[in-house]
Amino acid sequence: MAKTYTYKGKGLLHVAVRGSGRFVPLCNIEKLQFTPQTKDSELLNTQTVGGGQLDVLSEVTGVDISIGGISQYTPDNLALLLKGTSSTIAAGAATETVRINRNCLSPVSKPIDWTKPVTVKASANAKGTVKDLTEGTHWMRSGAGIRVLDVVGLIDGDPVDINYTSLAINQIDALTVPNVELELQFEGLNAADGGNPVIVRAFRVRLGAGGLDLIGDDFSKSELTGKLLMDPSRVGVGVSQFFTVQQTQ
Repeated sequence: MAKTYTYKGKGLLHVAVRGSGRFVPLCNIEKLQFTPQTKDSELLNTQTVGGGQLDVLSEVTGVDISIGGISQYTPDNLALLLKGTSSTIAAGAATETVRINRNCLSPVSKPIDWTKPVTVKASANAKGTVKDLTEGTHWMRSGAGIRVLDVVGLIDGDPVDINYTSLAINQIDALTVPNVELELQFEGLNAADGGNPVIVRAFRVRLGAGGLDLIGDDFSKSELTGKLLMDPSRVGVGVSQFFTVQQTQ
């Protein structure tokens, strides 16, 4: 019996900086689509009033890629979405001088580990009468630092020294690698063919920046679009310079 070759796909997409060999999984995505774009050149019949076309030539002008429903924001995924880099910063003791303003947030550079002691003291050149600022009386905890209370004796703009222990974090610096070239490897599963593999490899890819929904009623999801470029290093009769698809017989 002839095989029907229908397809209903699922799978896992991996992305690597071109030539690095480090393929990072994008995890759970909802859409992956390659769309070749063509331009038609038409030779019109001008010999009769009936007109029509004597010939048509379709030329490939590019290949669009669309990745939709990215929902797992690992450091690598965030770096890809934001065209940046990710780094790990270890926990450690820190002292920072910040400006205080009553009823306002005074942020520090890293998240505070509130299980460890935190002290807030007026700097040497502060003008306020309060020298040792007490939690609950002069300030409250906040995710990004301390929130200063409206207390007499505190002067807006005064510097204070915050001694704390930071949490270990992953930091993503956005928009630092805007033109990086990528490779894609899709480990597909054809649900219409008993889960047999469908492997797709794209050799040279440029992606745009993805959005990041920071407040919403549902799980955040992001999308990426871009172009599959030709890879001139791939040569030979019948050898694709864009992408290959492998399916089981």
